[in-house]
Amino acid sequence: MTAVARGQVTVLDASVVVEWFSPSAPAPRAAALHELADVQAAPRDFVVPTLLFQEVHAVLCRRI
Repeated sequence: MTAVARGQVTVLDASVVVEWFSPSAPAPRAAALHELADVQAAPRDFVVPTLLFQEVHAVLCRRI
């Protein structure tokens, strides 16, 4: 993801959040951790879909 202009928000995708907890490969993991750092630095610039937690749960259950 790229930097966001002032006044815009970024929607976090479940695939990015899943990488925070269950990494699959080094490249996606690095991108996901970069995104996590952005979220921690400016949490108000990000939103999550209503079903994000259900989507993440479904993916993690399939990976286990």
